[in-house]
Amino acid sequence: LLMRLETREAMEMLFSAKWNLPQAAKHCNLTYKEMKITFSEYCSLHEPTYDNFDTEIQLHLNYEQERIKNPT
Repeated sequence: LLMRLETREAMEMLFSAKWNLPQAAKHCNLTYKEMKITFSEYCSLHEPTYDNFDTEIQLHLNYEQERIKNPT
C-alpha cells in the first residue's frame, strides 16, 4: 500500500492511539470522512498489536466505599 509520508505518519499515530482522527486528518490534509475511510483500510491490512488474553480481568473501582472507610 503506497501512501504519502504524512498519511503514513498519521496512520501509525492513529493505530497506536497517540492521535485522534481529526488531528490525523489535519496532519495529512484529508477530510474527516477521507481519514475514516483510509484508516479503516489501514486497519484491515494490519494485525492488532495488543496481547489477546484468554481470560479477562475485571477491575472494580470501590472509590466511594474506600473513602467512607478511611475519611481524610
